Amino acid sequence: MYLCIAPGSRPSPVAVAVASHKLITCISCFDERSLAYHAVGYGRGSHIPAVAITSSGTAVSNLLPAVKSDLAKNIQSLEPNSKCYVL
Repeated sequence: MYLCIAPGSRPSPVAVAVASHKLITCISCFDERSLAYHAVGYGRGSHIPAVAITSSGTAVSNLLPAVKSDLAKNIQSLEPNSKCYVL
């Protein structure tokens, strides 16, 4: 599994847990918008789901441009067979 985490105090327990797991690759991006494009690009290129974790509910709005762009290309990010899941 591939996780993309935006730093912040709220997701830090998740970040610590996944960073120590052997089967999970975890990266950190300071900008939620670039994080979302990275997750979508990874999912499209590898055909492996990418998970984006943000620091707050309002930060999710920064993920929407990447999801919208992805949906416009018929990748369907929010469907069960998707390449990128937005949490």
